[in-house]
Amino acid sequence: MENRIKEIPSGFSPRCPILSTLLLCRNYKLNLVESSFFQHFIRLKVLDLSDTDIEKLPASICHLTTLTVLLLGWCAKLSYVPSLAELTALKKLDLSYTGLENLPEGMERLKDLRYLNLDGSEVRDLQPGILPKLSKLQFLKLHQKFGVFLPVEGHEVLRLQRLETLECNFRDLENFKIFNSRVLIPLIACKVTVGRPSFSLLEDLNYTKSKSDLVTEAWFYDLMIDDASFLSQISFAKVVIVNCQNMRILCPLDGYGTPKILHLDSLMILETLFEAPSDRMKVLLPPWLLSSLQLEVIVVEDCHNMGVIIEEDRIYQLTRIPLTIPHTLKKIQVDPESLRNSIEWAIISEEPVSNPQEDAAQLEAELAGEDPESFFF
Repeated sequence: MENRIKEIPSGFSPRCPILSTLLLCRNYKLNLVESSFFQHFIRLKVLDLSDTDIEKLPASICHLTTLTVLLLGWCAKLSYVPSLAELTALKKLDLSYTGLENLPEGMERLKDLRYLNLDGSEVRDLQPGILPKLSKLQFLKLHQKFGVFLPVEGHEVLRLQRLETLECNFRDLENFKIFNSRVLIPLIACKVTVGRPSFSLLEDLNYTKSKSDLVTEAWFYDLMIDDASFLSQISFAKVVIVNCQNMRILCPLDGYGTPKILHLDSLMILETLFEAPSDRMKVLLPPWLLSSLQLEVIVVEDCHNMGVIIEEDRIYQLTRIPLTIPHTLKKIQVDPESLRNSIEWAIISEEPVSNPQEDAAQLEAELAGEDPESFFF
């Protein structure tokens, strides 16, 4: 591995009948492996060609019937992989960040496959019914690079009962709801998106998490919905809603799950985050609601109708508040000590704004002899 191999001589066919592992990864200039090369690797179990410049795999790969691991990740020029139908012992297949536009043929026969990674590839379509045939999958990553859209069916993912890690995209809310009916969702690490993903200014913010926390994220893009009452049925730790232009009310309070991170982006007519039975509000987090949630992070971006972000004396559970400042914002009311010691503020705005951390000492001094209204900004 990483030994600067540029080429394998034509006709070279090493006789290694007991070799079990072959690591050719990170030979960045290696662009061709001829068919004869694999003829005598009759007991090979692990083949790593990741991070090479190869454009296609030779047909002789199909004779490696003992192969359990095939790693081709980051082979950006790889556009062809022959049928894998004979590789029935295969347990791990990494095709991430390759140039493949179609899955290799014979995938449905890989009954023992535990790991499948298509992240960042060019694959745009999965043969209907193929996922349920890979019933032993524990790791499935299907998120694509920007501009490539690979949606999956909720009922097919639902049948993968052994999943421990999942990243995928559902075409619409109905497919997500089918998947969300799975009882074991809180027990798996997953990041799912619904709708066609688009760029958000805040997507790459680093939210601090405990290493022991299971990552569970649900991202919703460009949905034509008036509210998000379906949120009351999900239990993801991070919920992101982006560019749902018809949304005025996020959801009612009854039965709402308890995300630790709530990210709202480009909800241009959003007026109410949560609606109490007798109240329509333009306050993001009033006291009666804040005490009932377990939020650690609030993200507010391009929600121009929101008038008040937080209306509460103390907000002990919050640790980070990244904000783009809407023009209608009237106040953020918090305790000076909480500002100074508990909360990290990330102000994202084209207009000059005050940084609450820098102003905390001055605000505390003002509070000593002035009306509490002086702490609103």
